[in-house]
Amino acid sequence: MFVTFAVIQVVICALLVVVILLQEGKKGMGAIFGGSSSSIFGARGAANILTKITSVLAILFMLNSVWMSYISSRDASVIDAVEAEAVETKPATETAPVEKKEEPAPAEQKEQAPAAE
Repeated sequence: MFVTFAVIQVVICALLVVVILLQEGKKGMGAIFGGSSSSIFGARGAANILTKITSVLAILFMLNSVWMSYISSRDASVIDAVEAEAVETKPATETAPVEKKEEPAPAEQKEQAPAAE
Protein backbone atom coordinates (compact mmCIF):
# COMPACT_ATOMS: atom_id res chain seq x y z
CA MET A 1 0.00 0.00 0.00
CA PHE A 2 2.88 2.35 0.78
CA VAL A 3 4.41 1.68 -2.62
CA THR A 4 1.17 2.74 -4.34
CA PHE A 5 1.16 6.08 -2.55
CA ALA A 6 4.88 6.52 -3.22
CA VAL A 7 4.24 6.11 -6.96
CA ILE A 8 1.37 8.60 -6.73
CA GLN A 9 3.70 11.02 -4.91
CA VAL A 10 6.30 10.80 -7.69
CA VAL A 11 3.64 11.42 -10.35
CA ILE A 12 2.30 14.44 -8.44
CA CYS A 13 5.86 15.79 -8.09
CA ALA A 14 6.53 15.44 -11.80
CA LEU A 15 3.24 17.13 -12.73
CA LEU A 16 3.88 19.92 -10.25
CA VAL A 17 7.31 20.61 -11.72
CA VAL A 18 5.92 20.67 -15.27
CA VAL A 19 3.03 22.99 -14.38
CA ILE A 20 5.32 25.38 -12.51
CA LEU A 21 7.76 25.51 -15.41
CA LEU A 22 4.92 26.21 -17.87
CA GLN A 23 3.82 29.31 -15.99
CA GLU A 24 4.86 32.69 -17.28
CA GLY A 25 7.32 34.52 -15.08
CA LYS A 26 7.58 38.22 -14.43
CA LYS A 27 9.04 40.11 -17.36
CA GLY A 28 11.58 42.88 -17.47
CA MET A 29 14.53 43.97 -15.41
CA GLY A 30 12.27 45.74 -12.94
CA ALA A 31 10.92 42.40 -11.75
CA ILE A 32 14.32 41.39 -10.45
CA PHE A 33 14.38 44.30 -8.01
CA GLY A 34 10.69 44.17 -7.09
CA GLY A 35 9.57 46.88 -9.52
CA SER A 36 7.07 44.76 -11.42
CA SER A 37 3.80 46.47 -12.26
CA SER A 38 1.78 43.25 -12.58
CA SER A 39 -0.29 42.15 -9.64
CA ILE A 40 -0.44 38.56 -8.46
CA PHE A 41 -4.19 38.75 -7.87
CA GLY A 42 -5.04 40.81 -10.91
CA ALA A 43 -7.94 40.08 -13.26
CA ARG A 44 -5.85 37.62 -15.25
CA GLY A 45 -3.73 36.18 -12.40
CA ALA A 46 -6.43 34.54 -10.28
CA ALA A 47 -8.26 33.06 -13.24
CA ASN A 48 -5.20 31.47 -14.81
CA ILE A 49 -5.74 27.72 -15.18
CA LEU A 50 -2.10 26.91 -14.48
CA THR A 51 -2.30 28.70 -11.14
CA LYS A 52 -5.34 26.65 -10.14
CA ILE A 53 -3.71 23.40 -11.27
CA THR A 54 -0.61 24.30 -9.26
CA SER A 55 -2.71 24.90 -6.16
CA VAL A 56 -4.58 21.61 -6.54
CA LEU A 57 -1.37 19.64 -7.11
CA ALA A 58 0.30 21.31 -4.11
CA ILE A 59 -2.64 20.38 -1.88
CA LEU A 60 -2.60 16.79 -3.17
CA PHE A 61 1.15 16.64 -2.57
CA MET A 62 0.73 17.76 1.05
CA LEU A 63 -2.17 15.40 1.76
CA ASN A 64 -0.35 12.46 0.20
CA SER A 65 2.77 13.29 2.24
CA VAL A 66 0.77 13.32 5.48
CA TRP A 67 -0.96 10.06 4.55
CA MET A 68 2.35 8.35 3.71
CA SER A 69 3.76 9.54 7.03
CA TYR A 70 0.77 8.04 8.85
CA ILE A 71 1.10 4.73 7.01
CA SER A 72 4.81 4.42 7.75
CA SER A 73 4.40 5.32 11.43
CA ARG A 74 1.82 2.63 12.16
CA ASP A 75 4.02 -0.21 10.88
CA ALA A 76 5.74 -2.23 13.56
CA SER A 77 9.25 -1.12 14.27
CA VAL A 78 12.25 -3.42 14.37
CA ILE A 79 12.39 -3.14 18.15
CA ASP A 80 8.76 -4.28 18.49
CA ALA A 81 9.46 -7.26 16.22
CA VAL A 82 12.48 -8.32 18.29
CA GLU A 83 10.54 -7.99 21.53
CA ALA A 84 7.66 -10.05 20.13
CA GLU A 85 10.09 -12.74 19.02
CA ALA A 86 11.71 -12.80 22.45
CA VAL A 87 8.31 -13.33 24.10
CA GLU A 88 7.41 -16.15 21.73
CA THR A 89 10.58 -18.15 22.38
CA LYS A 90 10.45 -19.87 25.74
CA PRO A 91 13.47 -21.21 27.56
CA ALA A 92 13.75 -24.98 27.89
CA THR A 93 12.41 -26.31 31.19
CA GLU A 94 14.75 -29.28 31.35
CA THR A 95 18.28 -29.36 30.23
CA ALA A 96 19.77 -32.38 28.59
CA PRO A 97 22.22 -34.30 30.77
CA VAL A 98 25.79 -33.43 30.04
CA GLU A 99 27.97 -36.45 29.36
CA LYS A 100 31.26 -36.44 31.18
CA LYS A 101 34.20 -37.34 29.09
CA GLU A 102 37.01 -39.14 30.78
CA GLU A 103 40.08 -37.05 30.84
CA PRO A 104 43.39 -38.79 30.24
CA ALA A 105 45.54 -39.18 33.31
CA PRO A 106 48.31 -36.61 33.53
CA ALA A 107 51.63 -37.91 32.36
CA GLU A 108 53.98 -38.85 35.14
CA GLN A 109 56.77 -36.44 35.56
CA LYS A 110 60.27 -37.81 35.81
CA GLU A 111 62.14 -36.84 38.84
CA GLN A 112 64.92 -34.53 38.03
CA ALA A 113 68.24 -34.93 39.65
CA PRO A 114 69.12 -32.14 41.97
CA ALA A 115 71.33 -29.64 40.39
CA ALA A 116 74.94 -29.68 41.45
CA GLU A 117 75.99 -26.71 43.33
